[in-house]
Amino acid sequence: MEDKFNCSCGYSICIRKSVTVSMACPSCRTLYCFGNNEFIKLSTLKPITEDVSPLKINTEGVLESKEFRITGRQQIIYNSSYRNLWSATYKSGEHFQIGESYGTYTIIKELSAQVSPTKFRNLKIGKEIELPPRHFFYVNGMHEMKELAVEGDFPIPIILQPKCLSIELSNNKFEFVIINIFGDSDIRISSGHFLNFEDFSFKNTRNLNEWI
Repeated sequence: MEDKFNCSCGYSICIRKSVTVSMACPSCRTLYCFGNNEFIKLSTLKPITEDVSPLKINTEGVLESKEFRITGRQQIIYNSSYRNLWSATYKSGEHFQIGESYGTYTIIKELSAQVSPTKFRNLKIGKEIELPPRHFFYVNGMHEMKELAVEGDFPIPIILQPKCLSIELSNNKFEFVIINIFGDSDIRISSGHFLNFEDFSFKNTRNLNEWI
């Protein structure tokens, strides 16, 4: 069920009642978070950078016979690369993320992390690490977040932390892990696997003829 929220700029935003936790105004780019039974203004973010992605808000798809819809995007800009994290929801209400970077696609779910960031701070490219339950990964990327842009709405809080280290790990089973360390102590670990674009059965994608 959708409801309306009026941004401070006057723009009327559609939200998912009892689901939306964070949302960004498409007009002024103000980010809000729901708390204490009201939407709290957090910050005004930079606009999404055009990257000719075929995906957009309200793109739909099917994974493992389950229909889903994209409701939001976090665009994370590093010094020499970027990543789109598309927030998607199955009809059952289950939330997951679709990672998109330079034409590669992943399905991502956040794990419950009960570990100290100290365990990961001294990792280096190429180092092997074991994560439970006995899964082995190699570090293939370490990036300091430079900027964050957001659009749409999310059933999760958006962390606005100027200091964020992203550590990317993968193995020969097409599995991967992303470890995000925010500031000195906050850590989020997500895992998933690589998929082809066709595996999502996307529909209602962007018309990219004008960009090709």
